Amino acid sequence: HHGAAYNLSLALKRLGKDAESAAARERWQRIRDGKQRVATLRAQLRQTPNDAAIIGALAKQHLEMGDVQEAYRAYQEALRLQPREPELLLGLASTLTAAGRVSDAEGIYRAVLRQQPPVRGALEPLVTLLRQRGANDEADSIVAEAEKVTPREP
Repeated sequence: HHGAAYNLSLALKRLGKDAESAAARERWQRIRDGKQRVATLRAQLRQTPNDAAIIGALAKQHLEMGDVQEAYRAYQEALRLQPREPELLLGLASTLTAAGRVSDAEGIYRAVLRQQPPVRGALEPLVTLLRQRGANDEADSIVAEAEKVTPREP
């Protein structure tokens, strides 16, 4: 991916397609930076194995780079260490959504909203998924219930 994105940016530049070249170069830089962050996180993990926070950060980085399978694997590993950690659960749900496993993601968002205290970070993505499949009444009900439990700040 890395080399191909760079070569594409050069080829587009030569063709005078500056906007497309800039977009390809930006993608190349994101991949390069992501690979550097992955390498740094892996080095940290060698120093402190079984650190769910580092594994979660690695999973998040893989997801940002579009590597859904690696993100899923890393989130599963982190959740074995900290099974109720909301940020890890939300990351897994985002990964499942990216993989097209929307009903699995919805289940995780619902579980996170049922935690005490409820994690509001699960509300918006769950409501979005419900509305995308036309379950507007259910989405409205979940929002109303969330407002009762934790009213929004003014």
